[in-house]
Amino acid sequence: ASSTLAPMAASVAAAEAPANVDPEQALKQRLDALIRTDAVMVFLKGTPTAPRCGFSRQAVELLNEHKVPFGSFDILSDEEVRQGLKAYKNW
Repeated sequence: ASSTLAPMAASVAAAEAPANVDPEQALKQRLDALIRTDAVMVFLKGTPTAPRCGFSRQAVELLNEHKVPFGSFDILSDEEVRQGLKAYKNW
């Protein structure tokens, strides 16, 4: 069974960084929090119930087929996370 993180993702995304934290560090902290939310975290285009690309659809199907619980985050909903994740993981 899959789970989505809309409430968690929204709260992480909405969190304001302290004034003394630089924006790059604040983004890294947001990404760290998202990644650590579940043992398996999938950054999708869309949601598990409505994937918006073939790769996202296949990833969800495989995880569900093997009954792997996972969290997800719609990277199309937050451009900062989408671009930051590329730098975070050296894509």
